Amino acid sequence: MTELTKYESANGAVTLDSETVKKYLVRGNGNVSDQEVLLFMNLCKFQKLNPFTNEVYLLKYSSSSPATTVVGRDAYLRRAYENPNYMGYKSGLVVQRGEAIVQKEGTCLYPGEKLVGGWCKVFQMLKDEKIETFKEVSLSEYNTGQSSWKKMPTLMICKVAESQALRAAFPKDYAGLYTPEEVEGTESPPQNEIGLAAANHKPHDYVNDISIHVPPNTEIRQNNSNINQSERQALFSLARKVFGESANERLNEIIRKYGYSSTTKLSRDVFTDIMADLEGQITESPPQNDISRQETDGSADGEVRPQDNDSAMSKKSKSEVAE
Repeated sequence: MTELTKYESANGAVTLDSETVKKYLVRGNGNVSDQEVLLFMNLCKFQKLNPFTNEVYLLKYSSSSPATTVVGRDAYLRRAYENPNYMGYKSGLVVQRGEAIVQKEGTCLYPGEKLVGGWCKVFQMLKDEKIETFKEVSLSEYNTGQSSWKKMPTLMICKVAESQALRAAFPKDYAGLYTPEEVEGTESPPQNEIGLAAANHKPHDYVNDISIHVPPNTEIRQNNSNINQSERQALFSLARKVFGESANERLNEIIRKYGYSSTTKLSRDVFTDIMADLEGQITESPPQNDISRQETDGSADGEVRPQDNDSAMSKKSKSEVAE
């Protein structure tokens, strides 16, 4: 029997199952795996997105490329406006005028200007201080020369910069989510990046991947496909929902039983086993902590990522975790 995923989204109640996702919610020519479908359903549930109103869909161009969860622009911007700390954004183009490189607002390219990239600044208020998160992206890294990129490259590169700046400013709200402009015509999602903050930016709590010691000669289960960043984020999120503040320690114990010392190298078959086990524990007992207050961002090895101070946490102390 197909397992159902039920949750409430901003646009009503949603019920998902793997067959429905594969038949109606996947775009592209690739065949999605059961693991990719499971990840998609969990991300939709965690992010409270409704795929039946075109807020989100699963994109896979070929069977050899990873699937990507893509969010429509309206839903992407709405998430920012729903965050009480959000104070708007500015965006524009990076152009070359003669020997000078200039950042200009808007998406109109004047005669004599050469398009180089796009930029965006997102503003938010944290602890009575206005914070600016800045992103600048290169046209050469995203321009496919096809479809919308061929017709309106200025608008497309500006949207990419806006998406990345919003994701950097509010990592919990946008974990694992990309916009069509970032993935159109590409074989894989863009690499997660850390937003560049203003000089007066006071850092938030920082989170790294969990790492534990494994005794010598421990047998490691091998798999030719390791989980990606989005899957790791879904794993951390679900562990938080099940174990609360002890999630890091409990997740350490679980992956060690499979012979792993870090979630970075976790194979997809093990990932599926762990996710299914955690989902089962949710149905057996209520969550220990509210996931919206305990979200942990599983960053790649060596990468450190800030977490936003959600207003829902302003009346409660926020746990500091080092994974």
